[in-house]
Amino acid sequence: MVGDVNIFFKGTPGDQEFEAEAEIMIAGELTLRNIYVPLHPLFAASEELMTMRFPFYSEPDYRRKGIASLALQLMFSYATAPDSKPPLPIAKESLVVRVGDKNTASIRLFQKLGFEITKHVAIFEETELRYTGKGVSSEWLIGERRPYD
Repeated sequence: MVGDVNIFFKGTPGDQEFEAEAEIMIAGELTLRNIYVPLHPLFAASEELMTMRFPFYSEPDYRRKGIASLALQLMFSYATAPDSKPPLPIAKESLVVRVGDKNTASIRLFQKLGFEITKHVAIFEETELRYTGKGVSSEWLIGERRPYD
């Protein structure tokens, strides 16, 4: 696992005030063996416990490799595709992201994907960006769609 990507709906698609807030988190995994934490001898002997995976947030080794861009493009292209199943598709213009003001890498990432800064919320130290499509030279990547049961 390297992270997760989500879209949260606020309202119902088609409503005037509807928005779809996207978020992404890039993380790595770690095991107790990888970080060696002194444990009770009974636990240290357990192979299952020593190899259990735990999410480790802000893993630098997984950053700046294009993973976030690819994951977001695939999610956005699926969520906005005319042949997506309800409650999709959503209008591209309903996409919004909120990023910490100091997270300039994420702000640049979303700008490259066609989002523009629309406001700053000082109390939360947050920047809001909405999709406008400006500055985008091509469409988002489209992945292979497979039915699932």
